[in-house]
Amino acid sequence: MSRTPRHDAGHVVSYPMRANSNARGYTAAWRRIRRLFLMVNPTCVQCGARATVVDHVRPHLGSKARFWDVGNWQPMCAKHHSRKTVLRDGGWGRARAT
Repeated sequence: MSRTPRHDAGHVVSYPMRANSNARGYTAAWRRIRRLFLMVNPTCVQCGARATVVDHVRPHLGSKARFWDVGNWQPMCAKHHSRKTVLRDGGWGRARAT
């Protein structure tokens, strides 16, 4: 017998709503600064591949000061940023790493 849970055809998983990206601080100003940061820091800190994401080393949790703190930024490829988000930053409902 499979240990994978069975899903009914009508089963819907819902997650709490969160504010849109603009409301969370990812504005046109952020996109401009992000682009410049990635031009100066073009490689992922994990693997050296082309960086496509500016990661907040410590999650900003809505703090504008931490959000805009360049010392809290690091360039990452999408693969490693997604992995970090899930494992350390509480992604997919996981507990945040301390």
